[in-house]
Amino acid sequence: MLKYVNTQTITPDTRVGDAPIKLSAPSFKVTVGYKEYYDVYPKYESTEKIWPQGNDFFAFVVGQGMSVIPDKCSGTVYLKEPHDETIWKDYGPLSPSEETITGYSIEGKQLLNTYIPAYIRGNCYFRAEADTSDPTLKISLKYGYDRSGKVSYTIGLNVIFINVAISGSYSDLLQKSNTFYL
Repeated sequence: MLKYVNTQTITPDTRVGDAPIKLSAPSFKVTVGYKEYYDVYPKYESTEKIWPQGNDFFAFVVGQGMSVIPDKCSGTVYLKEPHDETIWKDYGPLSPSEETITGYSIEGKQLLNTYIPAYIRGNCYFRAEADTSDPTLKISLKYGYDRSGKVSYTIGLNVIFINVAISGSYSDLLQKSNTFYL
């Protein structure tokens, strides 16, 4: 049984330079046997042409009292055709660079390394479950756009929090964060 679940935005994070990215995370509650799960579809899409240089990241984590089902994250990256911007072209699969009990990060060239500025989009999927009787039914998403292709960063995935440690020019890494209800 599929049940659409609220995707209302809770809090945008505006502490860093905003990446020109729109984030969303539609989710559905599913029942398998007597067990309830959440099928979650984190998405990002550029709101203007950007120039990914193979050093961006997309990360997402679930709330306290929840966990992700191991090895159940997948996705696809798309690019608008430069000669016909009405067409989104499939540019390949997205798979996690890092997996923890609470989330995933996808990093590097799989988020594209384009030769010209372009509109980009990524759609992912994963399944989560509640580990307690009173879980925090939220997901946090963060996209990092490295305008220079040279920023060195480390991502830490925690419960409902994504930490990014940056070495290099902080102003070259634009980030967009949002938290959504599941």
